[in-house]
Amino acid sequence: MRARSPSRSPFAVCAIAAIVLQSLSSVPSRAGAQGECLLALENQTGEGGRLLDVATIDAGGTVRGANGTNFRQTDLVFRPEAKFGPDAPEIAANSLLFQPVAASGDRWGRQVGNLIESETGAPIALTWIMAGRAIVAPEALPLNCLDMLLAAETDAREKRRGLWRTEKIFWAGDPALEERAGQFTLVEGRLLSIGQAGKTHYLNFGRDWSSDFTATIDTKQKSAFDAAGIDLAALKGKRVRLRGVIVRDRGPAIRLEHTAQIELKDKGISGETAWRPSNKRAVADNRSKPSKQTATAR
Repeated sequence: MRARSPSRSPFAVCAIAAIVLQSLSSVPSRAGAQGECLLALENQTGEGGRLLDVATIDAGGTVRGANGTNFRQTDLVFRPEAKFGPDAPEIAANSLLFQPVAASGDRWGRQVGNLIESETGAPIALTWIMAGRAIVAPEALPLNCLDMLLAAETDAREKRRGLWRTEKIFWAGDPALEERAGQFTLVEGRLLSIGQAGKTHYLNFGRDWSSDFTATIDTKQKSAFDAAGIDLAALKGKRVRLRGVIVRDRGPAIRLEHTAQIELKDKGISGETAWRPSNKRAVADNRSKPSKQTATAR
């Protein structure tokens, strides 16, 4: 998708800024987070950002500089195939500031970092999320940035902006999770048990560990969750929301590699979930039918 011409950019900036400001006003505690996020990024990356002249930005969020170099905004996942309404802002910018968060590029050769709207100083990730153009995918941003983005994502989802017209949060017992291997997915459910086998911690959302949804944490990364104050044992019986790429580990699973991939949502079944169990036992077990018992232990 071509970047907008300079003559149209003030309109685009004003329209998008209006969305951001209006939405952030609905979550006052987050309103001052933008400056804190940018400061944390500057401290983390060691630079305020270098200016990019933008040639194009495609529907998948790849920014192509005028010199031919490709860039990717960290901590976002796009849905290029999503259908957007006529009122959705384009993914557009004429110039951006870039703060790298990785020494080398990703597997497609794109430089990975944080992109900032040079005219407004707004993080482009916030702009895109508020417009429903992307989903938060925790990777490298500081936690205060991710808190701001997650709040913005919630607002966009509640207002059904952009991809949230069709994108759903899946219940942990939804059979459709079997079909989502390789796709970034939000999953919500009650954590039934926690175990460890070898170097892997398991968060089990079903009683049949050979087929039910599970989340895993490598022992090497467990200390990061402890440092963030996430007591996995205390989450047993709680309703949580996870985000990540679905993999096959006997049943569908998500590998937790960042503390922001897990959120406590223990206030009943979320109205945002795409599929709900049909009875009270199913709610307790994250399933729509009685679970099979298994001798496998973890």
